[in-house]
Amino acid sequence: MIRYAITSVDLYRRVSGAGNGWVNRAAKARKRLRNDPGARITNIWSRIKSVYMALQGSKCAFCEKGIEDQAIEQDVEHFRLKRKVQRWPIAQWLQQELEKENLRIRQPATGSEQGYRLLAYHPWNYVASCKSCNSVFKRSYFPVAGTRDPEARKPARLRPRERPYLIFPLGDLDDDPADLIMFHGLSPQPRRHGFDRLRALDYRNVRSG
Repeated sequence: MIRYAITSVDLYRRVSGAGNGWVNRAAKARKRLRNDPGARITNIWSRIKSVYMALQGSKCAFCEKGIEDQAIEQDVEHFRLKRKVQRWPIAQWLQQELEKENLRIRQPATGSEQGYRLLAYHPWNYVASCKSCNSVFKRSYFPVAGTRDPEARKPARLRPRERPYLIFPLGDLDDDPADLIMFHGLSPQPRRHGFDRLRALDYRNVRSG
């Protein structure tokens, strides 16, 4: 996993340059969701898939798998879930690591809870990912160590109180993955201790399936 460096100005410039009037459509969609809690979330993010594919060198944001020539493998992934966040089944080894570090995972008590509907059309909530990372591993899970805010309107304002275990690789909204993860051959290992160590271990768990 690597960081894809980009500023907010450049990201919005690229999104605007993609055409289709996406920026205006997204603004109207966000306003509709704010005014009507029951409003339907419709897919317009696929129109700017090319922006994230180009930014990421046609690689999955999480596993770096090449997805250039595999259209069926190219997903515009919502980093923070747009509809519901499901309870994540925690593996026994990870539970032991959490207890060792005196950490916890904040997630739904049972079933699922409201997702980040107001971030459904936010450019800083997207990455391009492969089908496996999006649908098989990440699915509808979003474990955090802090407090989730499902009514958040800007991803940047969620840090540091939310503290997600998943790593966001675009721009500087999150730590540089290279500062959290090192590799021994093909095996990813944590660089730090405490919460950051658990973030790296979580990434290793996803990579290994």
